[in-house]
Amino acid sequence: MAGSDASDMYLLNGDILAPTHHNALHYLWKRELRDLLSHHIPEPGQHSTIADVGTCTGVWLLEYATTHPDAKCVGLDKNIGALPPRAWLPSNVSVGCWNLREEPPASLCAKFDIVRIHALAHFVMNDAAQGIRNIAMLVKPGGYLQWEEIDHSRAHPVAVHHTVMTDAVVRMDWSIKKTGAGAWLRKLGALLMENGFRDLRQSVIHPEKTFWKFHTDLYLLSWVGFVHYLPEGSEQKREQLRLLAQVKEEVRHGVGYICPMVVFVAQRVDDTSLPQVSSLAIS
Repeated sequence: MAGSDASDMYLLNGDILAPTHHNALHYLWKRELRDLLSHHIPEPGQHSTIADVGTCTGVWLLEYATTHPDAKCVGLDKNIGALPPRAWLPSNVSVGCWNLREEPPASLCAKFDIVRIHALAHFVMNDAAQGIRNIAMLVKPGGYLQWEEIDHSRAHPVAVHHTVMTDAVVRMDWSIKKTGAGAWLRKLGALLMENGFRDLRQSVIHPEKTFWKFHTDLYLLSWVGFVHYLPEGSEQKREQLRLLAQVKEEVRHGVGYICPMVVFVAQRVDDTSLPQVSSLAIS
């Protein structure tokens, strides 16, 4: 915004920023993916059960539910506060709280024909084996898992011309890559195979050039959210605010930051013993 300083970026606080970013990212990536589910997953039959893990606002879930009215669709998240009110949800949609770092309750185990996951690497990478075991327990034998992640290891700056400076975006790229999220994706396929999946398919989707600017803007929006939660007055926050201002200036002159998406699809084969725990209430 002209005439404003970096602090204006916080007018969208975390409670608004996260769901806004999630919804915009859904529609932008839907254009690249073409469909809500990969063509490697057979068309679900009537009365199939679908789980959207980390559903956030439920935008993917609700779009799927409205186009598949015979399917039973369940949104799961640690916090379901970003979802619409129950009265606004379709009759074939239910939601429940579940932390994927914990074993699912028996009421959810081996229940779903399809489980879809989007951008949860940061939540499971520190204890990946346990997180993937928990997720695998949701899928029926013969059911499918679709896991979508932004691949930071393949991210890179682009510019309209080689004379345009990209120094700040390169520094941002380095800051993102050192978190290790992109490198962790290299292990995901093997971890899925170790936890009862087979026929693993992996697709890398690169954004179309026409929409590079939109992808860049959304990525910067997520970076603003990250900076927002850094300790107030800390040197790290001041440094990141300076970097954001420099990145914004470079983007204004024709620099972009492109992150491909990786989609893993696999079929569940073995029947893991279900834990004897209390049922989860689904609203």
